[in-house]
Amino acid sequence: MNEISTKVESDKSFGGFMKRCGNSLAMPLIMVIIGLFMIIWGDVAVEMVVRMIGIVVLVVGVALACTMLAQYSPVTMVFSVILAVTGLICIVSPTGVADYVMVIIGIFMLINSVLRIRDAYRIKAQTNFFKQFIINDLVTLVLSFFMIFFKSLILSSLARFFGIIILILGITNLMTAIKVYYDGGRYVDDGTDVVWEE
Repeated sequence: MNEISTKVESDKSFGGFMKRCGNSLAMPLIMVIIGLFMIIWGDVAVEMVVRMIGIVVLVVGVALACTMLAQYSPVTMVFSVILAVTGLICIVSPTGVADYVMVIIGIFMLINSVLRIRDAYRIKAQTNFFKQFIINDLVTLVLSFFMIFFKSLILSSLARFFGIIILILGITNLMTAIKVYYDGGRYVDDGTDVVWEE
């Protein structure tokens, strides 16, 4: 009984907490680091994401090309080669790929917003929401122009935005992990060991 009491007493320290529950802090700390990285170096974060996608696509393409199905199916072989080449392009030129994707999305948004503005004017006399439709479509139109002509700015801003979200989630998860296992200097019994409670 004295052994258990001694063990419980030693677990009251922060060192005891880290020994018992330190692994629960690993993921939140990684999230905080990734979030800070994306906020500080948004452009580099975009390049890294595109490169990682490229590596995955390249591996899938090569693996598919090595299968028996590809040996007997020309369509599968062509598809696997296209995947592998796409992956290589993402790895070699991540900024160009990101810019290209942003421009394509921007063009589709531009066409869609122009068509919707036209439709809004067609039903202008029959709806009470004309102003709402026009404002929504004009905002989309402006955003599409930014995506086409200021793609690098939009990409780095998106990376920083996601970085802020990841940082906030990392901090809140860190706080939650500490609160769950170490609540104001006392441990909560999680069923895995004898722990000290009030």
